[in-house]
Amino acid sequence: MDDLFYYNTCKRAVIHYGADHQIEKCKEELIELLNELNADIQFRRDEKIVDEIADVMIIINQMVLIF
Repeated sequence: MDDLFYYNTCKRAVIHYGADHQIEKCKEELIELLNELNADIQFRRDEKIVDEIADVMIIINQMVLIF
């Protein structure tokens, strides 16, 4: 994906949903990743962890734009 396109997509998400909403979404995504990491100790759900890492990386980029 083109860096400028990705940046603009993140920026549009922040504008559309609002900074406060995306900050709350960030908290949710981090909790989901933490839960998957905790579950992985017992169940080895690597694909789910990769999905959650991707979600966190996207929302963290939005946090960079906000802060």
